[in-house]
Amino acid sequence: MAILALGGASLLAGLDAALVALGVWAPVPAAHLPGVHGMVMVLGFMGTLISLERAQALRQPWAYLAPALLGSGGITLAAGLPVLGQLLLVQGAVAFLAVYLALWRRAPLPLVAVQVLSTIPALAAAALWFRVDLAALIPLLAAFLVLTIAAERAELAQLALGPRAVPILLVLAAWVTGAAASALVWPDAGARL
Repeated sequence: MAILALGGASLLAGLDAALVALGVWAPVPAAHLPGVHGMVMVLGFMGTLISLERAQALRQPWAYLAPALLGSGGITLAAGLPVLGQLLLVQGAVAFLAVYLALWRRAPLPLVAVQVLSTIPALAAAALWFRVDLAALIPLLAAFLVLTIAAERAELAQLALGPRAVPILLVLAAWVTGAAASALVWPDAGARL
């Protein structure tokens, strides 16, 4: 329950950051919040909830490190401790990748492969944030969300999609990841891909 609270607190901090960025009244009008909004919402909030669900599926105590670290990273960023928050997000993304790899070893299915692939842009965004402006990392954060949601939706609707849907999803997942990575080098072209 405490890990879920970290995700909820990241959500509230992210919403507060959005209000500050919009220039309207915010419960906590800290000037640094708009600069961390994207990471707090995507990795601190969504990353915590998604990795918590996957840790529950794996049923290994160590797997709960991923959501705990991601949620703590989001809260730490919101508290105004950027370096510590970034380190926690990187560690959380590494742990999240380890959770997915353990799930892949248990069930080496194409949809799990897409989920493994989804954590790579998240990890890249968290690690590159030490050197790259957050705006340049938006395609990586978007790739994490799009691939995760697409794989989970396909997992739920696998029967209705037909036998060709999963291989097509794998190709599209690789394309989205490549496009997000290329946006770091060629921002205009990569964002359009």
